[in-house]
Amino acid sequence: DSTHAPRAAELLERFASFSEASIAPPPLLTGDHLVALGHKPGPIFKRMLDAAYDAQLEDRAASYEEALVIALNLKP
Repeated sequence: DSTHAPRAAELLERFASFSEASIAPPPLLTGDHLVALGHKPGPIFKRMLDAAYDAQLEDRAASYEEALVIALNLKP
């Protein structure tokens, strides 16, 4: 039915934009960052990364530096 064609095209375009959008943003702080700063992978390493990423997702960290501060606060 051609009367629905414009609406169908609009919906397909909107769907395409959703599939291109990333649901989860890339982390501001990665394990490579921590290793480059001299931290060795271990039990606290994952907790540091998880804390930084959680803060990012909760809008408590908006930059690498803010994420790093949060991660380093877990380091004994």
